[in-house]
Amino acid sequence: MPATRPGSRRSQRPHGSRPTRAFARSPTLTSPDQLPDNSLDALKAWEAKEDSWLAQVKQMDPATIDAAPLRGTYAIVREALEGSVGKRVCRDEVWNVSQMTGWQVNYGYLVTIQPVGSDQARSEALARWSRLPDYIDTEIVNLREGLTAGYSAPKGNVRIVIDQLNSLIATPTAESPFDSPSLRDKTPPFVKQFDVLLRGPIVAAFKRYRDFLEKEYLQAAREAIAVSANPNGAACYDASVRYHSSLPVPANDVHSTGLQQVERLDAEMKAIGERSFGMSDVPKLLQQARTDRKYLFKSREDSIAYSQAALVRAKAAMHDTFGLLPNADVVIQPYPKCSACWRSARRVTRRSRRWHKSSTSGAFTIASSRTAPCRSAFYTRRSGCGRPGTEDSSRRRRL
Repeated sequence: MPATRPGSRRSQRPHGSRPTRAFARSPTLTSPDQLPDNSLDALKAWEAKEDSWLAQVKQMDPATIDAAPLRGTYAIVREALEGSVGKRVCRDEVWNVSQMTGWQVNYGYLVTIQPVGSDQARSEALARWSRLPDYIDTEIVNLREGLTAGYSAPKGNVRIVIDQLNSLIATPTAESPFDSPSLRDKTPPFVKQFDVLLRGPIVAAFKRYRDFLEKEYLQAAREAIAVSANPNGAACYDASVRYHSSLPVPANDVHSTGLQQVERLDAEMKAIGERSFGMSDVPKLLQQARTDRKYLFKSREDSIAYSQAALVRAKAAMHDTFGLLPNADVVIQPYPKCSACWRSARRVTRRSRRWHKSSTSGAFTIASSRTAPCRSAFYTRRSGCGRPGTEDSSRRRRL
């Protein structure tokens, strides 16, 4: 196998079809003074590398690999490459206007774990985030290319991202997630330089992107929510199932399974409603559970205490179920102020994900007030011990 082997440089991928996932989760494996090249030319170069690696992998006979760990590595690398190559049909890079996976969310997390605390780290932080305006401008170029080719995000998502950007632009510098480096490193010259960078070029880029979405992109965005409205949408669904699950299962089969499970759960909820509440109307029962004050927490503190008690019980039971436990802990805490930047995401998502600012511990973040974003969602990272909650779970006790 040549020196440039499959998987040896995966964390250094440019803005490809899944651009920042590996990058954001493994920032220490990349240069902390860089952002990935999100140009379409860079993507083509990356895809050429993937094609070369996949060709090399296909030439290998896994039956000749004696060591079990190496056979596992072979399977993982081949699946990752085949899944990535297959998902190119989606052209994600030219229509990624998303309240959940857009740059404003991914880099809103990455900036919170930017290394600081030394002269070199401060210099690298300034270098990396001074590149963000160009990155954002390139996103605009990519989105225009998508419109030309017939790809777009749904109008509803675009409106939410516009709301996010308006909130982000209006957020005072000291409360912005993008000001995290200067909040964690109080060296006066660095604080001044970073805040000038944020208030000037970075916020200006936020505004350019917002204006582009408002004045140009929104009117051209698709009305339909389904990806099938984009070119090759059906193939994209199938490729996405393969990419995320490693299983070559048609998307329609997954949809049918989902409908069956929903029907089963509805039947279970109906039985519970009849038995415990004298009510078989499931939608009415759920509405009552959301609105009847006897099922709601009385305060923000009550919500947090209830969740913390559940976490204590879960931790105590972990050793009886799992032999290998993660080193990272799980903690529960309220949203920080800056999360107001993402409050509009609650319009369309019942379960969503946002990284906690700590780079070492897992965390649930609970939004327990009506003014907080996604007040119902739990957010988890790193530990694997926690599981997301569901709509209104931060204000509702278990029935």
